[in-house]
Amino acid sequence: MKNDIRTLVTLLNDFSNSLDNRSPYFVYFFKEMLSKILDWNFRVWKLEWQSFDKNTEDRTYWFELSRILENAIRKIGQLAIKQKQFIFTVSFLAEFQKHVESHKKDRVAMKEKVRFYVFDIFRIFYQLLFEFVELADYADKNYMWDSFPEKWKITKENLVDKENPFARLSLHQFLDWAMNRILARPKSDFQLNNVAINLFPEVEASTWAMILIFVLSPYDPQNRIASILSMPRSFGYDFASAAFSFSEDYAKKVELKKLQDEARRQNAYELAVLIFPSFFTEKLLAEYIEEASKLKYDESSSEEHKRLELLRIFKGIQSFLQERDSHNPKE
Repeated sequence: MKNDIRTLVTLLNDFSNSLDNRSPYFVYFFKEMLSKILDWNFRVWKLEWQSFDKNTEDRTYWFELSRILENAIRKIGQLAIKQKQFIFTVSFLAEFQKHVESHKKDRVAMKEKVRFYVFDIFRIFYQLLFEFVELADYADKNYMWDSFPEKWKITKENLVDKENPFARLSLHQFLDWAMNRILARPKSDFQLNNVAINLFPEVEASTWAMILIFVLSPYDPQNRIASILSMPRSFGYDFASAAFSFSEDYAKKVELKKLQDEARRQNAYELAVLIFPSFFTEKLLAEYIEEASKLKYDESSSEEHKRLELLRIFKGIQSFLQERDSHNPKE
């Protein structure tokens, strides 16, 4: 058995290394190859964790084989990215979606925990997605997002759907990635802006960006709000929704956009409570509002604009909680 696995490790490692010299169109014309590698990856993943759980002698070989297959999937995705949206979206994304849908309930029951396959494979996909967003131009990204599975987007409906693990996996990968970008404190982050707007399609962009910055940023415990106000707001700009031409219906369009933005702000408040319940309790919100109300800045400063925006958000979430609790009184 060991010799068989060693031979397989050698063969697949040679194949993975050969991908460095392949044309990007190799991915498109040999979609069956990607499907087969994904299938192998699942089978090896299962054997890998079963062998670790049982502490078998061949566990290190299964581990090595699993890393080789993951690397091959990553390289195939990177080949697809070189051809921008066409191959990445039409070939790689479509094949990957089909694969994870068929394995969304697969798991390995170990002595101390249960390990889900989609959790591990999604990590690879999002590494590639974030790389694609860094490299692709605006039109290519729009094409990809138009094809992005709706069930993978982060909405209240998707998150509470017990039959849909993908939105929760998207959220997990996004928060890890977004935190690192926010901590870097760039003045602007077009990539984070693009991903946030498209992964969270039902919330108002600037409101959601401020909520994420508030939750994911480091802070001084004695001056929490002031610490957050010092952070640059590098994303949260929905240029597409703001773009409409002047016409005789301009006033109606402006009024309609105001109503839509308010509905999307309410969605943001509800999603914030759903995802970050420990950050937004009645008690903490009262403390945030009190602290923010005491701070003083120049009226034209960015800190003052952000202070007023945070106050609006805190009061909006507070109102949402009060409204929710009035309809669901505690016994």
